[in-house]
Amino acid sequence: MSGITPNKTITAPSDYVDGTTGSNLKAQFNNNQATLHAGIQSVENALEDAMYEAFGSGVIDGMVATIGTGLSINITPGYALVGVVVDYAGGIVSVPANQAAGVLYFAQNGNFYTSPPSEVAYFQFCTYVSDASSVSALGVTKKILPCIVQTISDTFPGLTVDETHTLDYEIDHSALIEFAIPGFITVSVSPDEVFSVEHINPEKDTGATFIVRITRNEEYWGDYESYTQCDLTFSRTGLAYR
Repeated sequence: MSGITPNKTITAPSDYVDGTTGSNLKAQFNNNQATLHAGIQSVENALEDAMYEAFGSGVIDGMVATIGTGLSINITPGYALVGVVVDYAGGIVSVPANQAAGVLYFAQNGNFYTSPPSEVAYFQFCTYVSDASSVSALGVTKKILPCIVQTISDTFPGLTVDETHTLDYEIDHSALIEFAIPGFITVSVSPDEVFSVEHINPEKDTGATFIVRITRNEEYWGDYESYTQCDLTFSRTGLAYR
């Protein structure tokens, strides 16, 4: 794989010269230290910028927010990406009273703020509503999406198809996983010589639900009471949070 050519040139430190003493040596040493620091800082800046461009900022894992006692929000331990990965040990965050649209911010220094902090990178962690003495509601916590492809599958046995010969059935797999970006869905039904199945109304799909239609094949309509039960199996692939 080829990279960028030519690469950015980093300033080289100046050479020490024999006989340099006193204040001149001190100044040269300090100048070289400053040059070294500037080079390291430029690497750090580039890495953080690249991480932000690739993933944005947000919670990677954990850091679940729940309403606490009084004017407080409880945050569980976890990790967030704010240019760098920040390890948060968990804690309780106090918030102001009487906020109809309060915002909680999480910063690269590992602290929470109720207004945008200055001179430190941050992201909007969640929203909240408070009255004079308590927090009454919490909004969605911002998460980033690690590129993790996951596939789930399950079977729903003993579904009944009545005399209309069709059954529209909503599959809810929220107990297994909720996809941030849903992908492929496959469905099958047995006995497959009696029934067929298809995914319908894809515009109504969510990360945790979708709808299928089971149809009894026409040659079994006359004796449908002997063929009322079927087993539905599905698999679904997508991108999901850790």
